[in-house]
Amino acid sequence: MRFSQDFNVSGLVWRSAPSGKAHIAFLPATATWTARTARAGLGQGVVAEDGMPLLLTQAAGDRERTICTRLVVTLSEGMTGMGPVSTGAAEGFRHGAAELLSVAETNLVTAAAGPAMVHAPMAARWEDLKAALAAEEKAAPAGAGCEFVGVPFFTGEGPVEIGAGSLTAPRFGSRVWIVATNAAVTRPVLEWLIEALWLAGPAAERACEGPAPGDALIVLALGTHGLLEIDSVEDPRLEPLQAGMRIALEQLARRTAARGTLAVQLEGTESPAEGALMMARLAQALAGVRSEIEGAENAAETLSDRIWAALLTSEAVGLERTPVRAMVGDEVFLTGMRPAGKLSPEAVAAWLAGGKPLRVELGRGRSGGVFRVRA
Repeated sequence: MRFSQDFNVSGLVWRSAPSGKAHIAFLPATATWTARTARAGLGQGVVAEDGMPLLLTQAAGDRERTICTRLVVTLSEGMTGMGPVSTGAAEGFRHGAAELLSVAETNLVTAAAGPAMVHAPMAARWEDLKAALAAEEKAAPAGAGCEFVGVPFFTGEGPVEIGAGSLTAPRFGSRVWIVATNAAVTRPVLEWLIEALWLAGPAAERACEGPAPGDALIVLALGTHGLLEIDSVEDPRLEPLQAGMRIALEQLARRTAARGTLAVQLEGTESPAEGALMMARLAQALAGVRSEIEGAENAAETLSDRIWAALLTSEAVGLERTPVRAMVGDEVFLTGMRPAGKLSPEAVAAWLAGGKPLRVELGRGRSGGVFRVRA
């Protein structure tokens, strides 16, 4: 399968400020959307998601905001973490952006990528937004921190356009992921999809370092395909569409993951939420394992111990009865709670060189994805 470097979704047009700090997407009046932020995955002791991510979450749950004709993403500060100050700034930005873009506020979606507890002067935001509005139209956002991939996909109704993107601020902080299709999909169906898509993209890409306050995934269905219209999760055409969107996000996650990381393929979790938790635990348990297994005869035992340590700390119910298997390529080294055999030096070297992923199969369900570990 060939992947393009653009969104590859007709009907979705972008304008970007020369500074790269503001991007505006223009969508048709048929476009539906939903969104998810890091929320519960942040854990204790982390700044709360107020401000821009709070408004995004509220808008995604508002039945009067099912249509999105304008999307604005800023890449300078996260606009979150300072309580009423952040929320007031986000509300003021959204209101002013709606006026500037001549669009109803109910049809405008705003998101921000960047560090929490940082707020630039409002005047600077307006200058970036005005510059973006005056910029040339393009198929994808332009500038540093913008990564995109398009996926050619085919269904019984013909080719379907699917694209995914990641927008990252020049500094550390939150990130905004976007996945879009030209199919028509109702919001309830998008809401049903989003947890699995979060697992394939943001959760997989952030497995090493964990989510940041304000991390967000926005799912867009433009409704310009003409034939493919899905209004029920029971529609058999939804499964291939979901697969295409997941593949786009997985490909993007592989492209933007930190250098020096290794691929781990997790399969068979009960739900996307369990999958995200298992990914995080495995990423922690396998961190730094390279020095222990490179050239070692007991590589299988070392990896087995670390994998089971990760699974047990997840506190998943019934894990002791789970038919766990782990392998590199065709070499299975873990079944159940016992090592199944040794790993050849060639298999270990293939994983460490990035040629083959380490696969962990749980057999508990159908969720899963590919993520990266700092091994």
